[in-house]
Amino acid sequence: MSWRGFKRLFTLDTGRPDLDAEVDRELEFHFASSVADLMAEGLDETAARAEAERRFGSATRTRAGLIQIDHHREDRVRRIERLEALLHDLRLALRSLARQPGFVLTVAVTLGLGIGANATMVGLVDRLVFRAPAHVTDADQVVQLSLTQVHPTFGSFTNTGVAWPDYVLAQRTAGFSATAAFYTGRLTLGRGLEAQRVNVTMASAGFFPLLGVRPLIGRFYSEEEDRIGAGTPVAVLGERFWRRQFGADRAVLGSSIRLGSNLFTVIGVAPRGFTGIELNAVDVWIPVGSGAVEMLGPNTDWSTTRNWEWVRVLARFRPGARPEASEAALTTSYRGEIASDPDRNQNSTFN
Repeated sequence: MSWRGFKRLFTLDTGRPDLDAEVDRELEFHFASSVADLMAEGLDETAARAEAERRFGSATRTRAGLIQIDHHREDRVRRIERLEALLHDLRLALRSLARQPGFVLTVAVTLGLGIGANATMVGLVDRLVFRAPAHVTDADQVVQLSLTQVHPTFGSFTNTGVAWPDYVLAQRTAGFSATAAFYTGRLTLGRGLEAQRVNVTMASAGFFPLLGVRPLIGRFYSEEEDRIGAGTPVAVLGERFWRRQFGADRAVLGSSIRLGSNLFTVIGVAPRGFTGIELNAVDVWIPVGSGAVEMLGPNTDWSTTRNWEWVRVLARFRPGARPEASEAALTTSYRGEIASDPDRNQNSTFN
């Protein structure tokens, strides 16, 4: 795989969410939910709001406490993740040094020169040289598709987010043995004061088989459970989240967790260290068929329109397939579909 292909495949998210704003949104959400529940029980709006305020107690004190808890939890998780990554990298580097001291010295010099110039590039080099994607089989045959559009005034730009119909086109491309779609965001786990924001990846059922990943316990969801518009609300937990939230209890299989407004049945746990193709830990994996309502909203236009470029697409090449030929075939199919659409860029290419 080319370096350009590696850059497309791996991303580094260094942003930290605004915890204070998230806490405010969560408090507003749960207060409104409590008012709605009380009104459903027969109270008028004024009485329902008064009772909800009584149950919530001091909003200022509750807000401050939740913010403090969130800050402490995220800081603790980050310290643990950094320490584990450092130890893992150190072990691999020492083994490599014993086998190829000249090569490791070259890498060390490269990292040293790059640290001051480009922190993101250092992250990419670290991921690819020291840590192959955890549990991914034959990673050099997997690419993330992107769409490059050429504008006569603004030039070209490349977007790794594509429309769902473009994912459907990729599924029909002969050079790919498998394709999968995914979208990463955050959802609320639980309700009330126990609620917390968690990292959720909504992925098509083909995501895990494409990467060659096997569950630690339980199973991954099926194509039948991932039907658009008729999906089954099931969930696969990240291994670290499973240990932190459930004490690594295998009895979690079959239990329900609330994500957003819906209950999802836990059917499996991903293997340790598996984060897909990204660097950030994933707490929960859910199917597109049942997760889209929570992640994208109740409107299903996302599955038919090209005006919403949101989903990221992975593809695995067939043995012997030429990447350039596969890209050309997908580009030809794409241009054929948009030929009659004056709002679409006819010069777009997949790569």
